[in-house]
Amino acid sequence: MDILAVVSVLIGIVTGLLVLAEKILGIFSRIKHYKKMFDKYYNNWKESGHEFLPSHNEFRKVLKYIEKSRLTKDELAFSLLCALQYGDKSLNYLIERNMNNKKAIAYTIEFLSGKGIRVKWRAEYALSKFPQSNVKSYIEQIKECRLITDEIKESFQRILTQSVEEYLINLSKSTDQRMKDYSSQVIGQIQAGIVSAKLKKIIQKNRFISI
Repeated sequence: MDILAVVSVLIGIVTGLLVLAEKILGIFSRIKHYKKMFDKYYNNWKESGHEFLPSHNEFRKVLKYIEKSRLTKDELAFSLLCALQYGDKSLNYLIERNMNNKKAIAYTIEFLSGKGIRVKWRAEYALSKFPQSNVKSYIEQIKECRLITDEIKESFQRILTQSVEEYLINLSKSTDQRMKDYSSQVIGQIQAGIVSAKLKKIIQKNRFISI
């Protein structure tokens, strides 16, 4: 191989490495950008006494960062609340990531009132999927509080008997059109979340095998 050919090959290699480096820098730049956005939303949530949540579109923008990052228990719980608020398809994935997070139980229980009926049902569903010993222990601590209404106690009953999905299916057959539509929507969101979580596991498994 003559010198010109060697130089040509080297130039090709260097060019390829520069393109790769540019792509890696771009990825890191995007991660940094989305981390900054996530930190802003999370800090606003904390400073508002857990009242603020980003819009659904804003949450979707930072979801990739959430999926690829190690988060604190509070950050994971905050992410779950966003999915609960909007019925996002990341719901089941975030339930799984919060499975041993007792803080998530406490924050999710707050969603059983004052957030709208569909949010309440999604919160009931999430709580029914957490370790029931942890959920029951927390409910036992607060169930006698005067702020716990009969309606919330009914939610507790569905959660602890793990009958939330059955309850929603029965409502979807209701003659009350509003309840029928709302329950059907939540059932669809839950099913979409289950499928999405399964696909994530398959993708992650295939990536591991390919390595």
